[in-house]
Amino acid sequence: MLEPRLQYCDGGSGDRSLTFTDVSGGGSERSSSHKLAENLSVTASVSASAEAGLEGNKTSLAAEMSVTAELHNSNSWGRADTSSYQTSASTGITLNRMGCSSDTAYAYYPVLYQATDGTIKATFAVDPLASNTGKGFWIDEYGQLPDPALNLPSRFYLSPSGDWVPTVRSTRQQMRGFFVKHSTASPITGLYDLYPGAVADGDVVRLEARVYNYGTTQAVRDQSGARVAFYAAPYDASTNRETGPRVPIGATDLPAMNPLQMVTVAIEWDTGDMSLGTKQDYRIYVVLDPDNALAEKQEIESKATQFYYDAAKQDWLPCRDLSETDYAAKQCIDPGQNNEGFGYVTVARPALSAGPGQPLDADISMDDWGLATLDASGTVVNGPLEAQYGQPIPVRITIHSDTRSQEHRQVLVFDGDPAAGGVAIAGKMVFAGSTAPEGSSVWFDWMPPTVGPHILYAVVTEMSGDVVPDNNTDTMEITVRYPPTTNYLPSISH
Repeated sequence: MLEPRLQYCDGGSGDRSLTFTDVSGGGSERSSSHKLAENLSVTASVSASAEAGLEGNKTSLAAEMSVTAELHNSNSWGRADTSSYQTSASTGITLNRMGCSSDTAYAYYPVLYQATDGTIKATFAVDPLASNTGKGFWIDEYGQLPDPALNLPSRFYLSPSGDWVPTVRSTRQQMRGFFVKHSTASPITGLYDLYPGAVADGDVVRLEARVYNYGTTQAVRDQSGARVAFYAAPYDASTNRETGPRVPIGATDLPAMNPLQMVTVAIEWDTGDMSLGTKQDYRIYVVLDPDNALAEKQEIESKATQFYYDAAKQDWLPCRDLSETDYAAKQCIDPGQNNEGFGYVTVARPALSAGPGQPLDADISMDDWGLATLDASGTVVNGPLEAQYGQPIPVRITIHSDTRSQEHRQVLVFDGDPAAGGVAIAGKMVFAGSTAPEGSSVWFDWMPPTVGPHILYAVVTEMSGDVVPDNNTDTMEITVRYPPTTNYLPSISH
């Protein structure tokens, strides 16, 4: 929808506008129908109808349920869902370009596109050495050593004052670029197919992680001695807590990487007995250079690199001088760490499941705890909640099923009633094959855009064969208030 074009984040600011007429000719309306992306190969699929509704207002939608699908470019947000929409020619999109210091200027290439699920997304590539005025800064700061790194997009969030603030909760380590795949390549494509749902207990799976060298001029040499280690930690999604120690499950050598290059590393993991009877969730940790064999820009997180937030002083203070007792009591983090991250895997005991052409006749539902959050004491509550403006709110989604399977379902969350113009704030795939009383849960962070009352609406898609329709929604009330004046930023160097 918007082809890449060189832009600069420098001393100026501006915007770039696009209307649908720019790319699709004249006329008053534009329509789009997307089924499977042309770069998507499907070895088996089944079409099914689905309904999503809130308080009697239903929207019919078509779902393309892929049994095994694989994006040729291994893009982590690809979906096999179908979608369609129609919009007027007057609809436009503006990409705002914020001003940066000319001393730290860099180039970027924004791209606007329509994803396979019909949503419009923006992304960009960055070239930190393309600006004559900012090139020296990026070489001085990031060109002295290589910097193997994981993509951890939630390490920081944007405060109301416009500062990037370190995330304290565990979401700061959640990876983008983690994949769970079959360990045998497809005979059709030669690629490793993604798991569309839970991993069956006993399967040998291929775990992949994307690794980046953020160093601007220094390469990671071949046979550097650095490893990439993988660990599994049992995880309780209902409380968002790990329930056991990390266990090593494999490691591989870190390959050679040129400056600003991305590579994919992989191990195989035998999941035999990992369901612990029925179903078990895991955080799979990926740790770069755990032995510190490689001199790099950002080393493994340690006490010497960590900070904690002092509420009394409303400031971030270094942890390096804390006593062992105080250190254990503080929530110390290294805002700059990029060597450790995690993804999620669900291992379930195989059960009778829907096959191609046979929709799963299960009751997938949400109860009064379908949406929940944490109060100031860290207790899980289902609202109403008072929250501070400018602070991310952890939101839990929980669904239930009366039938065991390997299936996942899509849950959509809105800020406001979607029938009255509520804005979609999250879309999550949730394991729908657990008959346990606690159901299955996932978490996401939400930054309220305004102060005042908010009502979140959640809906899990129901298939046409759902034996108890219309029990698939929940709401939660949150009131957002202004916080006291806060110094959000720790005093750290680059």
